[in-house]
Amino acid sequence: MAPRSYTRKAVPKKRSTLPMVVPQSVSMRHVRPVLKIGSAVLSVVALVTLTIVFDVPRRIVETTESISAQAGFEVDDINVVGARYMPKIEINKAVATAGGSMLFTDVKAIQAEVERIPWVAKATVMRKLPHTIAVEITEREPFALWQHNQKLTVIDKAGVLLTSTQLERFAHLPMVVGEGAPLHVADVFTDLEQVPALKADIDTVTWIGSRRWDVRFKSGDVLMLPEGRRETQAALVAFAQLNSANHLLKKGLGSFDMRMADKLFVKKNDPSHSTHYLPAAAVGAQTAI
Repeated sequence: MAPRSYTRKAVPKKRSTLPMVVPQSVSMRHVRPVLKIGSAVLSVVALVTLTIVFDVPRRIVETTESISAQAGFEVDDINVVGARYMPKIEINKAVATAGGSMLFTDVKAIQAEVERIPWVAKATVMRKLPHTIAVEITEREPFALWQHNQKLTVIDKAGVLLTSTQLERFAHLPMVVGEGAPLHVADVFTDLEQVPALKADIDTVTWIGSRRWDVRFKSGDVLMLPEGRRETQAALVAFAQLNSANHLLKKGLGSFDMRMADKLFVKKNDPSHSTHYLPAAAVGAQTAI
C-alpha cells in the first residue's frame, strides 16, 4: 500500500491590533529653549565638578554663572515677608552681595548678611525657581527712644539700637535717657507694668550713674528711685499707693525722693521747704504737704 502524502496548509497570519505610530514633526521653536536650558544645566554641573575635583580657577565659575543667568536662572525678584518698619532696600542690598545667579546663590550667606541688619532678629532665605529669592524675617519691635549725646535712637526691649531716621513714626514711644540705659530699660518698664496708673503718666526715665532710675512724669514731677531691682519695685508700689490717696502728681510739688528705704522726701519747687513721709504709714494718714 502506497504511503499517503500530506500537504501542510498555510496558517493565515494574524493582523496586529496595535495602532501604527506615525512620526510627527516637532517644531524647533519648542525644542530650542529646552536644549538651551539643558545645555546650560549640563555646563553648570560639569564646571562645578571640575571646580571641586581639579580646582578650576574662579573666573571659569563666574563664566558658568553668566551662562546659567542667560538660560533663565537669574535673580529677578526678591520677595520679603515680615518687614514693617525697616526699609526693604536694605534686604535687597544684602541679597545683591550673593550675585545674580539662582544656581550659585548662597542662601546661607544671604541669611547671615540679612541678620546683620539691626532690625532683623532672625531670617530665613529660600530659592524659588526660576528667578525668585524669598526672604522671611522676624523684625525687632521698637520699644523706646534713647536720648544720648543730643541724638535720638529707636531701641528694642533688649537695648538693640535700631534706627535714628524717620523718627516721627516713633513719637509715641517712651523716652529713655542716660549712658548705658538701653541695657537696663527692660527691667524698669517691666516694673512699671505693675503700677499701670503711674506708667500712663510717664514722660521720661533716666538712668542715673549706671545704678538707678529717675522717672519724670508728664506733670513735670520727678520720682527718684533707689538702687536695686527689689528696692525699685517696692518704691514704685509705695508711691503708686501714695499718689492714689493724695493725688501727689496733681499738686505740682516738684520731686519725690525715695532713695532711702521706707522714706519719701518731697522737695517742692521752692527750695526753702521740704518734708518727708514714711510711705507705709502715710497712706490716708498724712495728706498735708
